[in-house]
Amino acid sequence: MNTTEKTIQDLIVTRNACGSRVVLDGKSCIAPIDDKAFFDKCLMYSDSKNLHAKNTVAWRPMSDDWKEQCRSNSFWFQDTVAEAKKMFPGMDERLFELKARLLDFAGEAVCLPPYEEDLENILEYGQFWLGYNAEMVKGEACQCHKNSARVWQKNKDKTVICTGYALSADGMWRQHSWLIHRKPRSNRIVETTRPRVLYYGFAMPPELSERFADEVLDSIMF
Repeated sequence: MNTTEKTIQDLIVTRNACGSRVVLDGKSCIAPIDDKAFFDKCLMYSDSKNLHAKNTVAWRPMSDDWKEQCRSNSFWFQDTVAEAKKMFPGMDERLFELKARLLDFAGEAVCLPPYEEDLENILEYGQFWLGYNAEMVKGEACQCHKNSARVWQKNKDKTVICTGYALSADGMWRQHSWLIHRKPRSNRIVETTRPRVLYYGFAMPPELSERFADEVLDSIMF
């Protein structure tokens, strides 16, 4: 996606507007959760809800057999860029920057694609959201991009498409798309497949949401 000056400004505005309800320095506000340090510093939602909300960031440890299988077969499970490039020489090294950012917060592994079309926007405008109180809207299994596009087309006035990665209870981050339901006092994740522990990605302004929906839904017609 070409990012014009207007698009960049729209991305910044949308990012800030789609943040989480936090209490920071005694004041309740909507703010993007950039990293674990910010998450640990602030209260989530309110003093009474904070402990429960933060305790939902939990997952099952990966088994040794699964780890060994991933290490043997997957570039993204390697410990260093050099090791990963032995398996996939064309890998964009910034994928490991994204991997580090996600694992510094939570989880045990990041299932990275060979090519991440939105990598620049995810790194530049990404933020974390908790998943425990997501609104579930039933869609097709394993079709998060298409599901999100369809929900957005019917709710353009109150939802925003997000794309990036989501952490499942098995400890793995996977490529994913979802929505933010914009509400007067808080924002809520809209999930169309199965519950997730945590989300990291960027929120799309209307123009990018329109383009995303057109590309995703047009592609399933052929």
